[in-house]
Amino acid sequence: MFNPMRRIIRVLPALLLFTASLTAAAPAAAREPVYNGKATNEPYLELSVTPTLAAVGDLITLNIAYHNLGEPYTSVAASPDGLVATDPPITMPCKYGEHSNGCTSITYRALAAGQVTFRAGATGEILDEGCHCWRWSGGTDNGPVTVTIVDFLWRVFLPALQR
Repeated sequence: MFNPMRRIIRVLPALLLFTASLTAAAPAAAREPVYNGKATNEPYLELSVTPTLAAVGDLITLNIAYHNLGEPYTSVAASPDGLVATDPPITMPCKYGEHSNGCTSITYRALAAGQVTFRAGATGEILDEGCHCWRWSGGTDNGPVTVTIVDFLWRVFLPALQR
């Protein structure tokens, strides 16, 4: 006699095992360092920020693109102090394997009005053509990025309206 429950019981372990293997493999594949074949280039970081104009209390996202550097430990400096804070709070250096997106995007909350400049540096693995091996190295950003923080966004446009 055909029993559909018995068939489900036989197929269920295989389905669960297959699903577990897919979810376990995805994060490992996402963390693999990408080598673009340019080992002679020095490692560096490319910074961008959104938005470039923010009000106090807004979220600001610092995006970091790593070039010729794998599994980085990244330190970000915002100057002057006190204008922004990481949200959620993270400790520096930001560690590639411990951060939710591999330290490619760090969120800040604007705390006070002013102009804040972000600089970053990282250490990580590079492929050394001389020994055909991975070795530890470091790089800095190719230029800082700046965000203007205002009390209220309408104050930015007020001088243009007065003309």
